[in-house]
Amino acid sequence: MRHLLGIVVGLVLTAAALAVTAVGVGQLGLAATTRDPSSTGLAWVLVGGVLFGLLAASRRVSPVSPFLGGALLVAGVVLTVQNVARVLPDVGDGDLSRGLDQLVYTGTAAVIGALLVVLALVPQGRRVRRAKGDDGRDDDGFTAVPQSSPQAWSPPQG
Repeated sequence: MRHLLGIVVGLVLTAAALAVTAVGVGQLGLAATTRDPSSTGLAWVLVGGVLFGLLAASRRVSPVSPFLGGALLVAGVVLTVQNVARVLPDVGDGDLSRGLDQLVYTGTAAVIGALLVVLALVPQGRRVRRAKGDDGRDDDGFTAVPQSSPQAWSPPQG
């Protein structure tokens, strides 16, 4: 069930993060050419980055989420290198279209997608090996229980 949730989260967060980031990049590109001091594009890119971060963090639910999101981004870049308007004809000429062009042709979407795929393939955590004689009854879970009787304390010589 968690992998089904991972598929849904991966699809929704990838689409939302890519769209929000593309709009922000498009607005930043337009602001740079017109010398407009507006920072709304930067805010959109920040929100897109947070959404990509949530997509990466959703690995705790299921590793399918970042893998599916990254695979979609890489596949989208491969398909879009031909022509953005042919793959997504309804994008139009607004900030989203400009942002998608910039994200695809600069390779940013491919890098984000590849990082998400690699993140999904790396093991999440390693089990700590117990020392010989550790029966797991201690409070921290990895320190070995002493096998001998305690030694008497003596003050330091010197």
